Amino acid sequence: MANSRALLRSRVLQPGPIEEVIGDINRELSRDMKDTGRFITLFLAEIDATKRELRWVRAAHDPAILNHRATDTLKEWRRH
Repeated sequence: MANSRALLRSRVLQPGPIEEVIGDINRELSRDMKDTGRFITLFLAEIDATKRELRWVRAAHDPAILNHRATDTLKEWRRH
């Protein structure tokens, strides 16, 4: 977990889309975990307040759930 967190923190500070970030982290972790049977799941979101955009990537993680507080409803995030 500590290694995964360190990789993520250092990589997100470098330029590139979040899909590339996840790919780079996956390559590094795959080398470390090879035949151990260990794995992680990850959900990474990027918010661009200027463009009012939200982009996300999930890597073997369950779908994210959005809580609409105004309507008290839950909605699964899906790609369009």
